[in-house]
Amino acid sequence: MRFRAESRHFDAGAKRRKAKQILSDLINTLGGPGYTEVRESQCEGRRVLFGHSGDVIGNIGFTEFRRFPDKVRTEYIGKSHHNILPYLVGIDGLDLAHGGVVITLYNGDQGWTFDRSGVNELPAASISEFQEQVKRNIDNLCGCGSRSRASPSASAATTPWT
Repeated sequence: MRFRAESRHFDAGAKRRKAKQILSDLINTLGGPGYTEVRESQCEGRRVLFGHSGDVIGNIGFTEFRRFPDKVRTEYIGKSHHNILPYLVGIDGLDLAHGGVVITLYNGDQGWTFDRSGVNELPAASISEFQEQVKRNIDNLCGCGSRSRASPSASAATTPWT
């Protein structure tokens, strides 16, 4: 038996145009220039840990400040020493006696925590995980290069980075 190789012709240009159209539609749906020009964001809420049966094991309040593309400051507010922060952050040894505030700060390839014991560098694994998240963050992907490290924020004087 003789097999003949089939040649398939793929139009790379058409695929590129289709991909650009999908990305353009996504950005327009998210707000167009109003979305791509965002340099900073703030989010407040609660992070919750669920058990295997679906029961809530614990929760903790947080406020997250983000400066695109790769700066994140998260403030966790614990009400007691029985909280889930070590599981959420993945860092042992945080001083959470009687609750309090713990801050994590990521800046590119660096990271720190701040708690009652002072400022400590984050483990390399936490920083690597953060860098992977930055690469896959939809806001960074859809920013299409408009969020540059060199572009200063208009509200830089009033942000938590100073």
